[in-house]
Amino acid sequence: MRRPRRCRAIPQTNAHAPAVWPYLAGLLDADGCISVNARTDSRTGRRRYITRVFVSNADKGLMNWLVAEFDGNINISNRNAPQNHRTMYRWVVHGIQAGPILFSVLPYLRIKAQQAELVLRFIHTLNVPLADRAAGVRRTRKLPKDTIKLREHIVLQLKRMNRRGRPR
Repeated sequence: MRRPRRCRAIPQTNAHAPAVWPYLAGLLDADGCISVNARTDSRTGRRRYITRVFVSNADKGLMNWLVAEFDGNINISNRNAPQNHRTMYRWVVHGIQAGPILFSVLPYLRIKAQQAELVLRFIHTLNVPLADRAAGVRRTRKLPKDTIKLREHIVLQLKRMNRRGRPR
């Protein structure tokens, strides 16, 4: 029998100094990404969604601070970089844990506010309460078609917004 995954609780927004949220918003606007990726499971054919908020930077001390303040993980993100490039680190928060962070930085975001609003709307469609998710409870009933359509619409909008290069 598989053990349920544990979700660590996100610190409450009032636990941070007031200056932390504008600073994090600046990092997200400049060096961050807010997205929802969709995949189809090859075994079951079911659609899986991954909500991600991340900041990339060469300063590992900054990444350690982000983990200490907001939880999440640090990944090394310079796969195909030339040898003379510095190591890039990526602070990542996945899933519903991104919700409280996005909600708190939303008033301070300038460039990525629309992406944050869409991801918060997407997270709202996840109908399993946080306490149940932390206990390993999974949703077993089928989602309504309008919820599936909304999710797909949000994913497509985010893809367009996050596309590299010239806007089309």
